[in-house]
Amino acid sequence: MNFEIISENVTDWAKARQIIPNSNPMAQAMKGMEEAAEWFQAASILYALKQIEELPLCDEASESLKTKQEYWKNKFKDSIGDTLVCIVNSAALANVNVIECFNIAYNEIKDRKGTMNEKGVFVKEK
Repeated sequence: MNFEIISENVTDWAKARQIIPNSNPMAQAMKGMEEAAEWFQAASILYALKQIEELPLCDEASESLKTKQEYWKNKFKDSIGDTLVCIVNSAALANVNVIECFNIAYNEIKDRKGTMNEKGVFVKEK
């Protein structure tokens, strides 16, 4: 499925549960912030587990690490999805097309020049 179809499905789901029209863009933005915090937590833990992966581990510890990585990867995916649901709901409640928002953001960044260095800092091209 493409983003537009999934966005329509999310909007239909929200209408069926009376989120639309009984919520508002700000409430959905706040809920989205809660979901983004979970996304941040999962991303942080996945990053830490990736660092541990570099250490020499016994078989049992290695298996345990893989289980934890799979769990947090699923939490990471779920929290990104939950955040997107809130974004779609907020846009719908504001009568704004979320695809149009995405296009506006892309058009804003598409001509930027530069790269991200190994320290995670984006260095603009002069």
